[in-house]
Amino acid sequence: MPITEENPEKSKMGLYRIKDNFISFWFKFVYANKSMIESGHMEYVEDKIKKNFIDNHVSYVYEDVCRGDVWNILSEGVSFNRVGRWWGSKDVEIDILAYDSLGKDIIFGECKYSKQKKGMAVLIDLQNKARVVNWKKINEMNIMYYIRKVAILMSFSNMRRNTLTFS
Repeated sequence: MPITEENPEKSKMGLYRIKDNFISFWFKFVYANKSMIESGHMEYVEDKIKKNFIDNHVSYVYEDVCRGDVWNILSEGVSFNRVGRWWGSKDVEIDILAYDSLGKDIIFGECKYSKQKKGMAVLIDLQNKARVVNWKKINEMNIMYYIRKVAILMSFSNMRRNTLTFS
């Protein structure tokens, strides 16, 4: 459910997803390739997992981590009592939307876990997405943008991994 949904029990905007990361991995990569695994084509399946692991699994797990981490901003004087994802029509999705249901603070956030560098385009894209959100206090809100990125240096040939975190 988009976090700003006022009547979630009546909404038709629900998305379902598997919460447990191990079971999610199993359905995305093992079950989806069950025939290939059973027929002995493990190298093909391993290559497919290596190519899609970051974009199709880790990035979603990282979004969950970021949504949990956003609660740390409360100590910085920003007030909110709801944190979640937001999506609307026209393929607009915001990874983190945190807001104060009684006040006027709102946070729009993007989480990026990728091999590629990210620049100001991420912030500009987030600002454009934020304009689509129909929030009841839109004329009087205090807006904060939150972007969290992890740069990954990964070599699958020797399975060495170094991670740098930028907040």
